Amino acid sequence: MSLKISAVCANLDVLAFDHSVQRICERLRDLYRCAQASSPRTFVNLDMEEHRDLALTTAAVTQVLEEDEFSGIDAGIVLQAYLPESHQTAAELCAWAVARHARAGGRLKIRIVKGANLAMELVDAELHGWNQAPYATKHEVRASRG
Repeated sequence: MSLKISAVCANLDVLAFDHSVQRICERLRDLYRCAQASSPRTFVNLDMEEHRDLALTTAAVTQVLEEDEFSGIDAGIVLQAYLPESHQTAAELCAWAVARHARAGGRLKIRIVKGANLAMELVDAELHGWNQAPYATKHEVRASRG
């Protein structure tokens, strides 16, 4: 099952980062418990919708999967390829996942997607007069190497 972070927890606020991560973690614990109790076990991928969700999502996933109750389960996270930060995040998650697997056996699947929100991110940046967070075009996304 693949869930967007907004489906797990609504009205997140990156300015209240710790509080938002805490709220996501509470929901993730419930999801992972239900997934592990199902037969067959349900695999959970946590997705994100926007650039602002990248740090929230990775913080929550790693925090919960570090807990003794969940350290041995397999889980997934989805990274958006159009976010330049996804390269570094993937490298950090890989290092973390190797250490976690050696310690407790749980595996992490990282799914890379092109991302359907590139156009929305560009419009949002333009409307607010911000520098755009993601790569500007799909060609740049495909050509990126981190």
